[in-house]
Amino acid sequence: MTAIGIYGSSGRMGRAIAEQIEAAGEISPGLLIQTLRQGEITLFEDLFARLTGLDTVVVRRSIFEPGGEGLAIACKAIGISKSDFSDIFAFSRSAIPESVKDFGAEIRSVLKFFAAAQQESAETVLQRWKRDSNYLSALRDLELTS
Repeated sequence: MTAIGIYGSSGRMGRAIAEQIEAAGEISPGLLIQTLRQGEITLFEDLFARLTGLDTVVVRRSIFEPGGEGLAIACKAIGISKSDFSDIFAFSRSAIPESVKDFGAEIRSVLKFFAAAQQESAETVLQRWKRDSNYLSALRDLELTS
């Protein structure tokens, strides 16, 4: 964990740190939250990609998309609790404050979405994202089945 503070998370170094953390079996919701809290967005992306099995481009989209539904689905699919998802969402939004006009309304909406999403459906969407990076169409499919 000290490697995060010492080396940061840019580029290859971040991927190498994420690889070491994964190899040690230490990727956890708490670590993801701590990484975001420290402002290590790139490292968070690398860790989250390893945890979900998604490409980092898809992870980036899910983090920075308006509304946060993609991030909610990915977190639900891998079994992250509502409380931990709430923290992950809040810290991820702090990286892009200009994109949120009414954070209170946005977090209430995404938490409602997270709570309503079925684990099995979220896992199905996550598997589809692994095959096809067009995650928005998969997200729309989920909304139709929920």
